Amino acid sequence: MNILVVGGAGFAGSSFTKYLLEKYTDYRIISIDKAGSENLNEVEDNEQHVFNLIDITDKTTLLSLFKYWYGFDVVINFASDSNNYLNTDIFGTINLLEAIRKYKPKRYIQISVSDVYGSVDTGKALESTLLNPSSLCSSTKASADLISLSYFKSFNVPVIVSRCSNAFGPFQNENRFLPKMIMSALQGQKVKVHNAGNDIRDFVYILDYCRALDTLIHYGKTGEIYNIGGCNEYKSIDLARYIITYTGAGSDMLEMMPDMSVCDLRMAVNYSKMAQLGWKPMQDFKLCLNETIDWFKDKINKKEQT
Repeated sequence: MNILVVGGAGFAGSSFTKYLLEKYTDYRIISIDKAGSENLNEVEDNEQHVFNLIDITDKTTLLSLFKYWYGFDVVINFASDSNNYLNTDIFGTINLLEAIRKYKPKRYIQISVSDVYGSVDTGKALESTLLNPSSLCSSTKASADLISLSYFKSFNVPVIVSRCSNAFGPFQNENRFLPKMIMSALQGQKVKVHNAGNDIRDFVYILDYCRALDTLIHYGKTGEIYNIGGCNEYKSIDLARYIITYTGAGSDMLEMMPDMSVCDLRMAVNYSKMAQLGWKPMQDFKLCLNETIDWFKDKINKKEQT
């Protein structure tokens, strides 16, 4: 099987690339990104893997990739750009869908996020729950979801949409929610929380996330949406206190910040459709959080030694 991983240099994309290479010795993984990344350094010599510098907003180059280089069986799109959500999430996705429409791989997985549902006051969001995004990022993700599904309905493009809760683990961008708190605690900076720390998020460890996507590639039904949840709902204040305690930063390092004007106070998804495919989260949250903190600590130590 030939699998194209779009946005393959980022946290989730690179983690999934490494997961596939370790599990499947007969698969070929082609990852593309508009910038190189140290996240793929450990597989740069793997003969099953090829990395190419390609921006999916460059339609001509993208079409050439599909036409001349490889016959893709599966395309999975992790691509997102915090500096240009509109261009990457929407126009880049359309370019991919046009390429897939023309060259006809068997599966296209559109990576989305649970944020598209907005704040969930009670229960858990189903795949049929009304979309209610509250940020630019989640709004463009929701748009890309709908555009992708329209290609399934109009052109029979084999689309599957996945919406995951907050994935975390080693190699994650330091500006993301958990890494930002972890790095602050490790570097002797204030660990800041907003909204009295009462906002609640559900977390999925990256290995469970990769397992879920692997399941969708092999068993997911085209035209469907699948939620991926971790059953790990925590208030940000509790996570901050735990990280401070584990790192030994000291209780005085917690800083309460003003309420944010726009904030999803609770994010939670129902993953029963994934369970029907045989997937469920298996990793222990606290153990994985500890390992993630230790990984960032080791990263800091290595930087200080160079």
